[in-house]
Amino acid sequence: MFLLSLNCVLESTTSGRSYYNSPNNCVLEGCSFYRSSVFSSNGAVILISGTDSVLSISKCMFNNVYSSGGHGGAISFSGVESSIKQTCAHQCDCSTSYGHFAYIIISSGLNVFEMDSVTKCTTRFSGACPIFTGGGNQANNALNMSKNIVDFVSGITISSPNSLNCTYCTFYSNIVKSFVCIDLIGGTSNNPLTFCNVIENNSPSYGVFYIRYNPHKVHYSIINQNSGTLFLIDSGSAEVMDSAISHDGVLNSGAFSTNNNVSLILLSSLHLVHYSTYLCPGNSEIRFESVSRKSTFNNVFFIFALILQLL
Repeated sequence: MFLLSLNCVLESTTSGRSYYNSPNNCVLEGCSFYRSSVFSSNGAVILISGTDSVLSISKCMFNNVYSSGGHGGAISFSGVESSIKQTCAHQCDCSTSYGHFAYIIISSGLNVFEMDSVTKCTTRFSGACPIFTGGGNQANNALNMSKNIVDFVSGITISSPNSLNCTYCTFYSNIVKSFVCIDLIGGTSNNPLTFCNVIENNSPSYGVFYIRYNPHKVHYSIINQNSGTLFLIDSGSAEVMDSAISHDGVLNSGAFSTNNNVSLILLSSLHLVHYSTYLCPGNSEIRFESVSRKSTFNNVFFIFALILQLL
């Protein structure tokens, strides 16, 4: 077994991981992780579980990290608060459990994914969802999930959050064998997904969006060129407002409403330009491009104005 960790002081290597059961806090910045062989338990790089544990990761790279025996191909965390920012995960995988890249359970505090890219997760071990996150208050901002090829959930599963905010996220060209792309389970009602791209994802069964138990809303988003049923609602509801939609398949199954949307006919390649983008190829250093938040809002409203003019 070989785990390469660059720019980090390792906390524990006795279990084969870099960070294992920190009693309180685990703070990482500017680290790169690469594993050359299969790990056989939860969290191939980080495994932390504790009622008072706090996880903070920023400006890190997880490349080709995978586990054949549990949750979280790279990270398995259970604690009070988690923050993963400006971080890239490339070609991560886990077993039939959850979280090719990360499995995060929050008891009561805040869980943040911000300006992260999770790309090209694989089906090496038939795991479900590149990111699984549950409980607490969930905040996903400028999260890019693209070109993942998995068995069950090709994007993200969010389970039973106390609150949920999902803004400026992109789900692009994700392929799933038998389930969904975006899996929203329970939690508080009327959690919005706003200013998001959902483009060229598939769903052979269920729906690209799978909404269970509570109402959810999608606002000011681009939903374009996906295949299969778009929304499957199970004991909840979905409301799509002020968005641009192009879909040739079944639009919805279940309680579904729309308002003030436009149909994409001429603008098949349209997407929202988000204010921060990480380019995360697995064989090169992280490069950062920043566009101001003000510029983003200008771009967003310019796009919708253009759509309305073309109709």
